[in-house]
Amino acid sequence: MAIWLTSFFGKYKIWIDFHNYGYTILNLNIKNRIVIKLAKLYEQFFARKANKFFCVSELMKKDLKTNWNIEAITLYDRPL
Repeated sequence: MAIWLTSFFGKYKIWIDFHNYGYTILNLNIKNRIVIKLAKLYEQFFARKANKFFCVSELMKKDLKTNWNIEAITLYDRPL
């Protein structure tokens, strides 16, 4: 939210690099379904406010498009 507010008032662009979803990592330690659902909604809402999206696999790209309606560019995360 702070990044979005800063970009809104400062006219900055937001680029998001998806390696995984924050709410799924949160789910490893917190088992409260309400908290996880709220975290997912929060993440989806503010992710859609970004200007450009990157991800690390075609599967992530497909999931972002199917479930979040986000068009991402795949940049493979591998050593040179």
